[in-house]
Amino acid sequence: GAPAGDSGGRLGDSVAVPEWNASNALELLAYAGPRLAAVELAEELAPPPGSPSYERLVAAYRELRTHTTLPILGPCVGMAAAFDDPRCENDADCAPSAFLEAFLAEEGLVDGVCVHAYDNDAGANWSALPAPASQATRQLAAIIANANLTSSVPVWCGECGPHNEGGVPNVTDRVASSLWFVDFLGRAARLGVREVGRQALLGSHYGLLESAETSYAAPNPDFWVAVLWTRVMGPIVLDVRADGATDRLRVYAHCDDDASIGLAFANLDDAAVDLDLDDTVLGGGAADLWLLTTSDIYSKDLLLNGVLIDRDAPTLAPLPPRCLDDLVDSARLRVPPLAFGFLRVLGRSPTCARASTTLEAHPPTAVGGV
Repeated sequence: GAPAGDSGGRLGDSVAVPEWNASNALELLAYAGPRLAAVELAEELAPPPGSPSYERLVAAYRELRTHTTLPILGPCVGMAAAFDDPRCENDADCAPSAFLEAFLAEEGLVDGVCVHAYDNDAGANWSALPAPASQATRQLAAIIANANLTSSVPVWCGECGPHNEGGVPNVTDRVASSLWFVDFLGRAARLGVREVGRQALLGSHYGLLESAETSYAAPNPDFWVAVLWTRVMGPIVLDVRADGATDRLRVYAHCDDDASIGLAFANLDDAAVDLDLDDTVLGGGAADLWLLTTSDIYSKDLLLNGVLIDRDAPTLAPLPPRCLDDLVDSARLRVPPLAFGFLRVLGRSPTCARASTTLEAHPPTAVGGV
C-alpha cells in the first residue's frame, strides 16, 4: 500500500512518487484489525520539497489519516535524501535533509517520526572494537533537536542497526556488536526515542537470528541483548552517569511502573571495573543479575553468569538470573573486561522518584564509593 515508483534500483530523491492507490493497504488494515500497533506509509522516499512527487507523498499521508485511527509513522528515511550522501559521519554535517525538514513542518501527517539510522562509523568503520554508539545517535539527536519536532510527536527508529548494507561479516553478528547494542539502546532511550526496530530480525550479517538452511535459526549475541533489555529496562528513563577513572563503562538506568529499577551496563575496556551503587539505587532490596561475558568478542558464544548459553537448543534458553542478596551490603558490582549485563533491583527504589543519580565506576584496585 506504500507509494512506489520506478527507482532504477535506487530510493530516496530519485523516486517518482505516483498517485497513491490505497486499495491493497485498506484490505491489509481490514484484515489485520487491532493486531497492528501502528502503520508505516512509504519506505525511504525523499522527493524534493515542492515537487509533484513530494505533494503526492504528503497527500497519501493525509488520505491514510481518513482510513485509520492507528498511529501513523513516517517518513521512514535517513538524514540524507540520497544514498551517496555521507551525512552524519561527523558532528559538523549532521543535520536533516531539506526533505526531512519540510516533512516535519507539515501539520498532522504523522503520530511518530520514523527514521532509519546505522552506525557505519563506529570503531573506525567497525575495525577498532569494541566501540560505542556514534553516527546513529548523532542522527537521532539532530532529528529530535529539529525546531519543527515537538515532544508530542515521538521518534521511532524504524530501521536501526550496527552497519547498513547487510552489516559487517563476522563482526556485527558477534559479541562485539552486543557491546555496541547495549550502548545504542541506552543512548536512544536517553534521547527520548520511543521505539527501536532492529535491522534485522533474520538475515545477512546483522540479524538477531542466524540465517540457517534448517528450520531453526540460532540466536546471535544481540538477540539476548534485545530480550534482556525488554525484560529488565522499564519505560521511565533516568539521567545517570558513570563517574570514575574510566570512560569506557556505559551505564543506563530505567524505572518500571512499580518503581523498581533496572540497570544496563557495558564495559568497553580490557580491564575489569567495579561499579559502586549508592543506597538510593538499591533501595534496601536484593537484585537479579544477568552478567554476560565472552573469551572472544568476535565469537558468538556468551556465558550468562559463568554458564555457556546453548545457542543450538531447540527452545530459547530461560536466562535465569543470579540473585545478589549480598549486593545490599557491598553495593559493589565487578564488571569483567569486555562484558555487559543487566541488573534488576527488587522492590521499590528511591532513585525512581528522583530525576538523576550518580553511579561511580573505577578500576578494581580503587577504594571508596558513593
